[in-house]
Amino acid sequence: MTEIMKDYWKAYLWFDGYQLSGVAMTLWLLVVAIAIGGLLAVPLSVARVSRNPLIRGPVWFYTYVFRGTPLYIQLLILYSGIYSLQMVREQPVLDAFFREGINCTLLAFALNTCAYTTEIFAGAHPGDTVWGDRSRTGLWHVAVHPVPPHHPAFGPATRTAVLQQ
Repeated sequence: MTEIMKDYWKAYLWFDGYQLSGVAMTLWLLVVAIAIGGLLAVPLSVARVSRNPLIRGPVWFYTYVFRGTPLYIQLLILYSGIYSLQMVREQPVLDAFFREGINCTLLAFALNTCAYTTEIFAGAHPGDTVWGDRSRTGLWHVAVHPVPPHHPAFGPATRTAVLQQ
């Protein structure tokens, strides 16, 4: 098996030495989208848990839209929908960016990753008691008395009441 990989590993990465293969392109898109999405998610997750509704609201709406629509629809909107706008084609920078399919794909993947990662990071803030307070309750108590998930329907009072059972 290792002899086969030594002979044919380049075919998985390059077609002719200049173009990336599907495996290499997929891995590149994955790494770059996770890096961009992760970097954007940190400040957005802080804004998502803000007490100010003017800061929290737009971030909630962004994550709601991007998590609620299929990625394929987002790709179609970014690739064909935005470039069809006259004002985008008139701006040289936007025209050059949205003309290339790889840029639209990377933008869609990064924004989608950012939306999901924002919600993950926002749910992991120190005030969240979903996993229980292990200094006050033991592991057995947390396992036997599950806490409802972090959701607007379950306010802090509900989660605290469940923990005190």
